[in-house]
Amino acid sequence: AGKVTTDFDTSYDGANAIIQQADGKLVVSGYARNVAANAYNMVLVRYNANGSLDTTFDTDGKVIHANGAIAYAMIQQPDGKLVIAGGLRESSGVIGNSFVLVRFSTIGSLDTTFGTGGTVTTAIGASETTAYSLVQQADGKLVAGGYSTTPTSSRNATLVRYNTDGSLDTGF
Repeated sequence: AGKVTTDFDTSYDGANAIIQQADGKLVVSGYARNVAANAYNMVLVRYNANGSLDTTFDTDGKVIHANGAIAYAMIQQPDGKLVIAGGLRESSGVIGNSFVLVRFSTIGSLDTTFGTGGTVTTAIGASETTAYSLVQQADGKLVAGGYSTTPTSSRNATLVRYNTDGSLDTGF
């Protein structure tokens, strides 16, 4: 009927980024908030071109990464891996103080060669720090952009550059 909804068996689900892959499949990232468990989690969903869940992606088309974060941005790397970026979200809904990046394989499993077990968490501000955008440079390095909050509650535009393995690029 021209629309698709996907339930993660949580209280609130949301989509914040979408990409179309070369084969016409759509990948969506965002969050699932389970009020009963009082937790936020990053999510990925892959749909076939006709809108049905792609069950070759993590066996049911859906991935929940239980890391207490929300995804706001996503890219597909030339090798097909997916990187999502966002920020920590406390159970109360308060924004945490870190950028969070997670890399997934082409079939939806965590890429354990990236960061620690597939995840990179970078503490930056005093509070309320979130990545809202993500790009991959020609050399493969990733740049996440967003904001961070100072101890006096000022917000600053913030960029962080990561090496291809998820480590911080200290030359940036």
